[in-house]
Amino acid sequence: MGAKRENQHFRGERFPTEGGQEYPDIRLKDMDEEGVDVQVMVPYFSLTKDFGGSVDNEILMEFIAATHRHLNDMCNVAPHRLRSLLLVSPIDIEQSVNEINKWGPSSWSAGIQPQLPIDYPIDHPDMYPIWKAAQAHNLPLIHHSLNTGLPGISGSLAESFPRSCRITSMGGDALPWSGHGIGDSRQIPRTALWDP
Repeated sequence: MGAKRENQHFRGERFPTEGGQEYPDIRLKDMDEEGVDVQVMVPYFSLTKDFGGSVDNEILMEFIAATHRHLNDMCNVAPHRLRSLLLVSPIDIEQSVNEINKWGPSSWSAGIQPQLPIDYPIDHPDMYPIWKAAQAHNLPLIHHSLNTGLPGISGSLAESFPRSCRITSMGGDALPWSGHGIGDSRQIPRTALWDP
């Protein structure tokens, strides 16, 4: 188990043990020591040149696919305890929909997390095929905007895709309060969100 935390105990009494992002046995041991039943891992990397990412969209989409393959390998060790989100992006709507259709039925898939360029509205009409695919797999939308994209979901988007627009936004240290919506929507027991 990692070093004891001085602050922010809502993320656990101790920092995660090194290797917990790569090795499920380490993650599960930490969860057992913390008394955590389920963790929903929040993947993240930048997809925009404005935020330091590559400008090659094909490479960026392959990073998304590779992330999903890694999550599949990791979470399938204990899919009732290890969950994660599917990354989607407007840089390739068709590939994002393909990723949702491929991994959406997986037991570890707990929702979708859009990776948006700066100033790209989450309710942009080009994103509708993504929301439609998410709704088909009963996957809620998790919007963790940080500095990318614009927060908030318009009423028309929520009305058009009510099952995929259950969680509207997560911001920084609001994770524990946001996790309640995931538990309601996907029947997950006591949930701890951990931002790797």
